[in-house]
Amino acid sequence: MKRAQTLYASKPERRSKFEVNIDRSLKHLDEIRNDSIWDTVIAGSRDVDIADLIDELGNSSWVDQGRQYIKAESKVCPFCQQETLSSDFRKKLESFFDTEYKRKVDLICVLLDEYRNSAKQIIDAIEIAIQDKNDSIQTSKLNVDTYTAKMELLKSIFDDQAKRIEEKIVEPGKRISIFDVGDIIKEITDLIESANTLIDVHNRLVDQRDTEEISLRDDVWASSIHDTASLIRTYQKDIADVNKAIAGIKRARDAKKAEVDNLKVTIEERGRNITSVQPPIDEINRSLKGYGFTNFSIQPADGKENYYCIKREDGTLATNTLSE
Repeated sequence: MKRAQTLYASKPERRSKFEVNIDRSLKHLDEIRNDSIWDTVIAGSRDVDIADLIDELGNSSWVDQGRQYIKAESKVCPFCQQETLSSDFRKKLESFFDTEYKRKVDLICVLLDEYRNSAKQIIDAIEIAIQDKNDSIQTSKLNVDTYTAKMELLKSIFDDQAKRIEEKIVEPGKRISIFDVGDIIKEITDLIESANTLIDVHNRLVDQRDTEEISLRDDVWASSIHDTASLIRTYQKDIADVNKAIAGIKRARDAKKAEVDNLKVTIEERGRNITSVQPPIDEINRSLKGYGFTNFSIQPADGKENYYCIKREDGTLATNTLSE
């Protein structure tokens, strides 16, 4: 039915396919997700005496954030707001949060930006794929509600993972894991692939309309024959039975006709014997002689079958002169 609608409805037009080009972004997202930094406990240098205290309190992130508020040449501690900050303590803080610590935290910040960028590229590609594609959506029967719901779910997952990374920046010593969005991405791409398959079928019908019309007619006949094969076989058997009966009736009719013809011949032959005037002529002549009439007799008429006449002994007709 779909093929017939495509071929014989209003002049069919090709439909553009849906495109979701996210392979590069998805690959980079996986690289970020699999980075070892997420399972790394980022801590300050163990070479300073305040390291044990900071580790025991588990507040290295809080200390690092406060350290950003230390003003040059100022003795005011950013934590207690008292003039207790000595140059020696300042150096210990700087030593604790050494270059390696800063490098790792900076790396997390970079990865967060890249994660957000890749996630945005993926979401944008998924959104753009169906924009201004109403004809393609209608042709492919793409379930837009399902498609949109999965896209929104993906957005929320991306947002949640970005928050996790932000937490890692605030607390570098915390281990985290980044959720694999491969399954939800596949569900979305499967919808696209299924829709594109139907679009390919539609476009092939459009491109090969003449050929497809012939193919469609052949398929319709094949389907009709298959669906009515039993009915056709029954019909053919009924026809054969009827023809056989007709042939039998015809043979019986011909036999009866031959019998009728034979009977007619017999009747004609017997009729000639039954209608002959000779027997009654002989009977009448015997009666005439018995009564003494000998001057004439009854004789068959000349030239007229089954007719008779009265004749004298000399053979002359006595029809008009008979006085006896």
